[in-house]
Amino acid sequence: MAADNERQLKNDLGAYAWERAQKKLSETDRDSLKQAVDAWLSGNVSMTDAAAAVRQVMPVDPTTVPIDARNAKIVDGQLYRKSGRRWVAADGTVLPTNPS
Repeated sequence: MAADNERQLKNDLGAYAWERAQKKLSETDRDSLKQAVDAWLSGNVSMTDAAAAVRQVMPVDPTTVPIDARNAKIVDGQLYRKSGRRWVAADGTVLPTNPS
């Protein structure tokens, strides 16, 4: 696998893991997480303080959240996510279905 493809797969997996981990949070914790990230992005808090706030809400490392085989799969080094009845990659590529 080319280095760029491997890097893109790692980025896609990381984004997917964060999304899955956030879905497991309560509404209050999700709001706290959003406030911490927004405060960091606006420059109101340091990265260290924002990271501490995020760890209070989400103590688990999202990269340890396993891929849900019903909603995501890796094919030829690319992450595909279920969208309706199709499997779609982050770049919009649709996984061809195998006629059976």
